[in-house]
Amino acid sequence: MRVRRLPSELLRWVVKKDDSDKQKRRKEMLLVLALAMVMGGTVALVLYAIDENIWMTGTSCVVLVGGIALLLWLLVFKNVSQRVLFVCSMVLMLIVIMADLDSARKGKSRDWPYVILILDILLICQAQSRTAVTVMVLTVIWMLIVMFETISRFGLFDVFASSSDYSSFKERCNCLYPPCGTAVSEGIATFIYSVIVFGADFVITKSFAVKVAHEKR
Repeated sequence: MRVRRLPSELLRWVVKKDDSDKQKRRKEMLLVLALAMVMGGTVALVLYAIDENIWMTGTSCVVLVGGIALLLWLLVFKNVSQRVLFVCSMVLMLIVIMADLDSARKGKSRDWPYVILILDILLICQAQSRTAVTVMVLTVIWMLIVMFETISRFGLFDVFASSSDYSSFKERCNCLYPPCGTAVSEGIATFIYSVIVFGADFVITKSFAVKVAHEKR
């Protein structure tokens, strides 16, 4: 029972009596995020370390350290400013990009769409528009980099790669260093479709968040 009550007990410690509803909402959201990062990062770190996946072990360390740092900040300083939201979003962006790079070079399902969750968190916390715009710009830049890599194969996917990483490509690829490069038209089309879906989701979610905020007022 004590374990189940841990989030609520921590929230009581973090929330101050004079906090506004906005501050309470931010603290609740970031506290849940910090606990999820700590628990998920710990489990992932153990599993990837056993699997000897150096890249994802490092990614798990970033998740774990980021979660601990955020939790300590909330417990000690009990403050969630716009700067804190910006730093949190940048750390989460780094985690998503590292995980997406691992998935892309192994031919697995891509992880960049998780950026949508970051944007949702920012909208719920009513972060400044420039923070959300920064996240969107960085995401588009990352998708551009991956597009050029899939077309030209300049070596990004080979970072920390081992021969076992390419085992899933042996039956599908007919090139010396899989994953094989794609056609220019296919790479550009994939990039355009991804940007359209990404942008449309953000616009729809933002309009919904703004509508809910006005109704609460």
